[in-house]
Amino acid sequence: MADADGGVRDLVRVYGREKARLMVEPEQRHLVDIAAEMLADDEQKIGITYSGFCLTALPHKRLPDDQAWEKAGYHARLIVEPGWTQSSVSIIQSCSNLSNTLSADNRGRSTFSIRHELGNKNFKASGVVFEFELDQSKHNLKDFPGFRCDLPPLLMKRTGAVNIGVPYGAWARLILLYLQTQAIRTGSREVKLGRSMREWLGRMGMSWGGETGRAIKEQALRISASSLRFFWEGQDAQEWEAGRFVRSGLRFYSLPSCERAWQNEIWEDRVVLDETFYNALCQHSVPLQETALRQLADRSVSLDVYVWLAYRFNSLKVRTPIRWAALKDQFGTHDSRLSNFKRDFKKALAAAVAAYPEARVDLADDDSGLILYPSRPPVAPRLISAPRVPPKKQSGS
Repeated sequence: MADADGGVRDLVRVYGREKARLMVEPEQRHLVDIAAEMLADDEQKIGITYSGFCLTALPHKRLPDDQAWEKAGYHARLIVEPGWTQSSVSIIQSCSNLSNTLSADNRGRSTFSIRHELGNKNFKASGVVFEFELDQSKHNLKDFPGFRCDLPPLLMKRTGAVNIGVPYGAWARLILLYLQTQAIRTGSREVKLGRSMREWLGRMGMSWGGETGRAIKEQALRISASSLRFFWEGQDAQEWEAGRFVRSGLRFYSLPSCERAWQNEIWEDRVVLDETFYNALCQHSVPLQETALRQLADRSVSLDVYVWLAYRFNSLKVRTPIRWAALKDQFGTHDSRLSNFKRDFKKALAAAVAAYPEARVDLADDDSGLILYPSRPPVAPRLISAPRVPPKKQSGS
């Protein structure tokens, strides 16, 4: 049997990080770093996920915006359907002198609305909305007679609804992990954002702004608009009726400040999780190590493998072989060849196991799959206390 991480954890335990890095191949040195960070973790902060996400998961790559996502896993199946929103395009110019009216030739043109968000440190944010006609092919407002402004850049939104697609990738997973963790910690569907969200992302090793900020905003919007359903094998009915990840919130607004006008962005103050999602989370939460989430933050497949192992080792009592075909069903795609899946999965597994010091996972000698051995869960169940879900009211009561 071969240890799934190539013996990296043992090398770090015996020789320490620096010597261990010299003893492995260059492509394995990131595994040494992951294992060293896990073994040095003294804070033992906890993250939370719903058990359904341990058995099936969101897509890793972007799908067409109108395409639903369906993924079967071990005794579970997840369906995520894309939501709708108004299309938008940013105006990046400033003009001079605001006119009382906005006018343009409206022949053959589509209606847009323009929202100007006002605010600073001493002025509460408010919105002013104007409607006018604008050619879809042009974004330069100076081309249209009657429009003048001395305001900072505006946000232009085309009226009408468009698909925005389902959430995907590592960022979507991290946002959902944060929301689930905070909901369980506070015992409330209402999760506060703002500074706490930024601090948590900072602990994940992610800086705010630039490409990272744009990725967060995109995935937050997709999460807020999408709906989901879980189905479970052996049950006549679905685990829950079609619902959402969140019932309200998880949107961004731009606010100016005296020092850096029109470059600060904030979340809405709070997010309210969907009631059905929250109740299922309270009943079936799986504790994770926050340090492991940080080490795997940019590896969405390894994140999925880690939470799967955390779930399996919570109840595994005997040596359990798992064949490649079953692993491909859960973690692969229908159009991938088994040989390619095995190559890529072994890499993702090695990182996940490096982030899980207690996990006992071997690659089978005959290359038939994996062997799982009873192992301690990453967080002792007694260290996490999920809030109690109120019983459903009986009809007529």
